[in-house]
Amino acid sequence: MQIANASLFFMESEELNIVDITDKIQDVLNKVHTNSSKKTIIKHSDRLGFACPFCMDSARDNYKKRGNLYLNTLFYKCYNCGKYCSFLTFLKEFNISISLQERTIITELIKDKSFSFRNNNDDIEDVKDFLVITKDEFINKLRLVNVAYNDISKNYMQYRKIPQKWWDSIYYSNWNYYILNTLKYEDNEYIISYTQRTTNEKFRYLQRTYKDVLNIFENEKLLEHEYFEKFNNFSSYFNLYNVNFERPLFVTESAFDAMFLGNAMALNGVQKRVPFECENYHFALDNDEIGLKKMHDLLKEGNKVFMWKKFIDDFNLCNHNIKDINDLFIVLIHKNIDLKELKFKEYFTDNTLRGFYV
Repeated sequence: MQIANASLFFMESEELNIVDITDKIQDVLNKVHTNSSKKTIIKHSDRLGFACPFCMDSARDNYKKRGNLYLNTLFYKCYNCGKYCSFLTFLKEFNISISLQERTIITELIKDKSFSFRNNNDDIEDVKDFLVITKDEFINKLRLVNVAYNDISKNYMQYRKIPQKWWDSIYYSNWNYYILNTLKYEDNEYIISYTQRTTNEKFRYLQRTYKDVLNIFENEKLLEHEYFEKFNNFSSYFNLYNVNFERPLFVTESAFDAMFLGNAMALNGVQKRVPFECENYHFALDNDEIGLKKMHDLLKEGNKVFMWKKFIDDFNLCNHNIKDINDLFIVLIHKNIDLKELKFKEYFTDNTLRGFYV
């Protein structure tokens, strides 16, 4: 990338200038902290560590440095309060002025480092190198049968009330369900990952990434691609490449849960973080101990989370065993409750004072 007179973040060798980034962070720390110990910055090989200016880090230990700006992504994360944001948002939160030229450079760097996707043609151009294995090729290779054409799987889909519009993404073979994560480009639909759901007692999920797909086809060429690791990470999120980030975006734990919500993606793992910032995230993780704890943590970070307790009370569902969104909709359908998206959205909150409803 060539930008004339771009001196803030590029030196003559066009390397990232850590000094200038550090100076901006120092401006924030000087503005927020009064104790000199909290104004110091520790330089690690992969990040800059400092006392968090959002939560002030620690009232007992002025030497705590749990705020981190990661240099490989230019995203900030605090391991005390959980604050997570881009470097641009970080500077904006504390009214640190930057020029238009500086903003342009930071924006380009974040885009390049995060390899983010915003569901438009330009971004598809960025990832099209990875679109090499079509859905039909994958199905034929594994000898999969669509759930609609197998009595066992069809009965299971009907029992779980999985919307029929999603059945074309679900296949069956030898007591295993394969939930395909695809991306459409031009006239083809390509496989980027899949979830294998085994029919043991716990219906265990096995998440397979793009690397696993390539291994099946013994395709090693793309492993050397400069963006392979980032794309491989993004591939593990179900439906990430098909949602609209400008609309309310529901985030669930599993793919089956996401299928019941209009504009939704699945983490495929409760401990995973969403891959990049978005103001429209609405988290509806599982109604169990781990899922609820995660949502309370997300609520503390300022995210919108689903108020399970309030919803279950309001709709008189206390006598039903509801563990996740799939279970919830099974009950709603059984009780002939037609839930519109606008009504469902009313049960999300980012107010920590309403945490007892979660």
